[in-house]
Amino acid sequence: MSDRPPLLDTNVLVSRFDADAPGKRAASRRIVEACFLGEAEYSVPVQNLAEFAVVVTGKVEHPMPTDEVRQFVKAVAGFDGYHGAGYGAMSVDRALEVRERDRFRFRDALLDSTMLEHGIGTVFSEDAHLSCVPGIAVVDPFSSERPGGLDTIRDGRRAAGPAGQAICLPARSSDHGGEYAVQGRHTGP
Repeated sequence: MSDRPPLLDTNVLVSRFDADAPGKRAASRRIVEACFLGEAEYSVPVQNLAEFAVVVTGKVEHPMPTDEVRQFVKAVAGFDGYHGAGYGAMSVDRALEVRERDRFRFRDALLDSTMLEHGIGTVFSEDAHLSCVPGIAVVDPFSSERPGGLDTIRDGRRAAGPAGQAICLPARSSDHGGEYAVQGRHTGP
């Protein structure tokens, strides 16, 4: 992998506005604001901005006003500290292969493929299964297992957890409890 900035997954962006999870909201706020303050840089695929918009405007109990969502998306997309990451036909093909082989949800397989296409080796996410693709490391910004709240997961094993604990399981619709628990209702994009 290259030295491209780590990727922010949709659940980190959504948690920034989650009034029902103050701990996650605070952690996400620190991550997002560090970039705007020039203390960190992140990769944010258009796919994640789109998923964020879908979740916070319609798949939650108390949707955000569209104008606020547009303002946030424009701020992220237009800020120098955030690096965009699109995908091409090769990523779509690789995502279809991963979905079939590993039974990933297509959007997760596409995210992993986009990361590989752009040389992004780390994703900030609470979705440990994203590390099932070789070359992808997951940093859980909401974990309390490690001091500082960052639990690194590499190659399907938890680096800062019980020895040898396997976490690389195929993604299914029920595998993401709490992923989008924004204002009291869990739904995915």
